Amino acid sequence: MLLDHTPTAPLGAGYPLGNFWTSPEDPKLHVLRLTPWRVQVVRGRDLRSRIWRAEEP
Repeated sequence: MLLDHTPTAPLGAGYPLGNFWTSPEDPKLHVLRLTPWRVQVVRGRDLRSRIWRAEEP
């Protein structure tokens, strides 16, 4: 199932896939699933960060 994020995404998020692939069936298109174990968010003004880590299984 493909999800279209463009109707709800903020301006500038993502990019038009048609610029790179002809369709979802294009053999050159591959999907990589990432499971984050750590996410760091840095605030632009003061460069303070917050780190989220996944719980141990």
